[in-house]
Amino acid sequence: MKLTFRKSSAVGTVQAPPSKSCAHRLLIAAALSCGRVEGLAPSQDILATVDCLRALGFECSYDGTCAQFGRRRDIVPGRRIVLPCRESGSTMRFIIPLALALAHADAAEFLIAGSDRLLERGIAPYVRALPSVSFSRTAHGILVSGRLEPGDFSLDASTSSQYLTGLMMALPLCGKDSCIRLESEPVSRAYLDITADVLSQAGVRLQWQNGRQLLIPGGQRYSLPATVRVEGDWTNAAYLEIYNYTSGSKVCITGLRDNSAQGDRVCRSLMTQLVTDGQVDISENIDLGPVLFALAALKGGGRITGTRRLAIKESDRVKDMVTELEAFGVVARVQENEVEISATSLHAPSRTLDGHNDHRLVMALVPLLTVFTGSIDGAQAVSKSFPDYFEKLTELGIAYDRE
Repeated sequence: MKLTFRKSSAVGTVQAPPSKSCAHRLLIAAALSCGRVEGLAPSQDILATVDCLRALGFECSYDGTCAQFGRRRDIVPGRRIVLPCRESGSTMRFIIPLALALAHADAAEFLIAGSDRLLERGIAPYVRALPSVSFSRTAHGILVSGRLEPGDFSLDASTSSQYLTGLMMALPLCGKDSCIRLESEPVSRAYLDITADVLSQAGVRLQWQNGRQLLIPGGQRYSLPATVRVEGDWTNAAYLEIYNYTSGSKVCITGLRDNSAQGDRVCRSLMTQLVTDGQVDISENIDLGPVLFALAALKGGGRITGTRRLAIKESDRVKDMVTELEAFGVVARVQENEVEISATSLHAPSRTLDGHNDHRLVMALVPLLTVFTGSIDGAQAVSKSFPDYFEKLTELGIAYDRE
């Protein structure tokens, strides 16, 4: 989908979209509790988690905003089950341990299906941490077979906290206690706080020791309240907050919890810091990278550190974001773990922008187009996490044409 933007400002009040990070975790906890999750968004990532839970035998009625879970059918031994993860890294990394924990002693085979980019991102930490489980790449996806057995685990969580979240949610279902020892300091610890918060709501107990060792009692049962509601998403809210830095715009975002466990609740302070001090570190807020790149361009430049992990997201978010910003006249100096942006004379882009099939790149580039005008191809990528993004922009007065 190609959209062409005219110069316009965003003015008004808008509801923050529901938190995708919270929703993934609540859906799994609700499935294990026969519960109900309200306030969902019909994004492709959430659809992936719902479909994978259905594939694992959970009864689920889902209308795009609400998911009601019933009883689960047992996994049939010896049967290959396809887990359609689409493009969702969270779904893939959360669902693998859960599937292995729910398998019988004669374990089923699970085929992780998804986009080429998702499968390229891989699951290497699981391959190393679960030696009794078989992982193999096929023409149709990643084939996983075996069973998640309780015990001692050594895990590398230096590239993503999602692997640890997957084990945190699955190991309590095993019959005996387990211990996870982290090989290094985990990244994005705030996402682990979200996991711990959801598990606490479900009555599941964990115990950290010295910040690098996690004890997980086995034989636990999930007992989430009968109905839970997803809170607003601070990450996607940042991609609306940036309009407050474009001329004539004034956007008020509602539905956010100031005391949320979401790490990206600091997005406003990071934006202020970037504009005021000219530099910011995103090591613990990696999903804010694209929008902070765009803000640096809008405000004449800036230095953003902690960018290393952007390369393994839905796109290479350093390389691809810099490529698109260059069309506006931005000059960027890219190093292994930082990007310095210089933007002394911006102009309308010299070509149609490419969204690189990345929802966050599209949402980061659009504010620049509302200032300078121009077109972007691949705008439909926002459906991954924020399907009504453009409808909200229309409500705020942003003008664009669909081609």
